[in-house]
Amino acid sequence: MFLYKRKYADRSTTIIFYYLIAAGLINVTAIALARNGIRNLPLLHLYTVVETVFFLVTSGPFSTVQELRWS
Repeated sequence: MFLYKRKYADRSTTIIFYYLIAAGLINVTAIALARNGIRNLPLLHLYTVVETVFFLVTSGPFSTVQELRWS
């Protein structure tokens, strides 16, 4: 449903949407690698970097999204 209304969504909702898409893709890829006996630790390190950048952009000192700030 969000894909149809994406152009009307605010910036914070769009950032969270893309974060969830990236997290889902990385997790599905990690599961597929694990089932084939391939180590997925480097992929999970990539996920940690993506997650850290997301949190820095949304709520850290480099915040550009004002709607997601808690304080």
